[in-house]
Amino acid sequence: MSEIDSHHDGPGRQFVREAKVSDAEFIASLQAASLTELFDDLSLDTPVAAQDLIENWREAVGQQSGGRVVLIAEDQGVSVGFAAMNEGEILALEVDASARCQGHGSRLLAALADLADVPELSMWLLPEQSGLIGLIQSAGFGPAGKRRTLESPGAPLVQHLWHATLDN
Repeated sequence: MSEIDSHHDGPGRQFVREAKVSDAEFIASLQAASLTELFDDLSLDTPVAAQDLIENWREAVGQQSGGRVVLIAEDQGVSVGFAAMNEGEILALEVDASARCQGHGSRLLAALADLADVPELSMWLLPEQSGLIGLIQSAGFGPAGKRRTLESPGAPLVQHLWHATLDN
C-alpha cells in the first residue's frame, strides 16, 4: 500500500494513503465520534461505540479492490481523517474535529475522485451535515434531487443525494 502521490503536501507533512487493517481502530473511533457529534446536534439519544464498528472496518479495509477504497489522511505521521467509497458512492468522509479546515477533507475527496473508475461520485447526507455539504459543494457536487429516509430511534432521518460528474 502506498501514499497517493498527487495528494501530498510536502515531505512528511500532509498526505493521503490507502488504509491498512491496522487503521480499523482509528477509523472506527473517528466514525463513532463523528456520529455521536451528529446525533447530539440532532438531539437523538443514539450511543455509538467505536468497539462495535472495528470489525466491520477491518473487513472493509481488507477487501479493498476494484471500486472499493478506504483512504487515510495523515498530518506529520498522525492519522487525522478517512474516506470510504464503493463504486463511486462515498460511504464516509470524516476528519477529526481538531484537524478540520486544514485541507484534509479536500485531499481525501480529490484522492477518491482520482481513484474512481466511474463517471460520477455520489454521497448521501443529512441537511444538518452543513460542513460536509460545504466541502463537497466546493468540489463541484450538487443536489441530485433524490432523498431517502432512514429509520432511527426518536425520529426518521432524511438524507439527500449529492453528486458530481468526473472529468476522466
